[in-house]
Amino acid sequence: MNEEMQAINHYFAPEKSIPQLQQKIKQLQRGGGNNTGAAVGGGVAKGTFRVLGSVLGSTGLPGGGLVKAAFDGMGNLADKGIKAGANAANNATNSAEIQRINAEIQKIRNGEVNRSISEEYLDAIVENLVPDDLYEKALDSLMLDESQIKGVNPVYLEDYYIDENDVLIARGRDGIDRSPIYQATWLFGTAKQLCVYQYTFNIWTGADNETAKKYFWKNITELSNSTEIVRGNKKKYFVIKVANGDYKFAYKDSDDVRRSIKGLNAFYDINNG
Repeated sequence: MNEEMQAINHYFAPEKSIPQLQQKIKQLQRGGGNNTGAAVGGGVAKGTFRVLGSVLGSTGLPGGGLVKAAFDGMGNLADKGIKAGANAANNATNSAEIQRINAEIQKIRNGEVNRSISEEYLDAIVENLVPDDLYEKALDSLMLDESQIKGVNPVYLEDYYIDENDVLIARGRDGIDRSPIYQATWLFGTAKQLCVYQYTFNIWTGADNETAKKYFWKNITELSNSTEIVRGNKKKYFVIKVANGDYKFAYKDSDDVRRSIKGLNAFYDINNG
């Protein structure tokens, strides 16, 4: 494992521990404590009372049977009492442990953990994993040449892909959420179409995926910027709205990106006016 891969694993290590912590909570909720000592102790007490009852009940004295029954009853009560006390103590211990584990999970989700590396270093590693020739690959996949896209500057968007239901979302010390999935998108405008190329890759496994789509300007109902709240954090998206649905592309907000998107919107207004 190379140094960069080790750094990535260290960064997401706290989140990788969450499923194990959640499984531990389930075990505790099922009463997964160890009451072996209580079971043995209760059994011994019960057996002792039964022996005493048998001895005293076999003396031949009047009421011997009642004595035996009384001692058997006391044995049963002692057994139940010892076990009940142990169960109550175990439940209290389990409850305290569940609270401790839940607090630990919450600290991880809040980003209150030591990740061994800085967010800046992680971002630099991930951004370097984007192919240097992505622009050329995008043009090739969309079957475009630069003479077709001179009307408006291409727009480049990139950011971590955040799925609200994914446990492997790491909140950094800067308050920004990151995931193992990263997306890089190129948007090109031609006289008739908005052409989109997206490259998605997993920074752990190295698996990647490419998609290339074209939308006729006349079929686009709106281009917009969207801010959504995901896990309590704001997330920026560029949205292409067409009749059969919305297509969202996450991006890191910056002055350059805003200017690029503004230019693309103006080009859309000209071609869809």
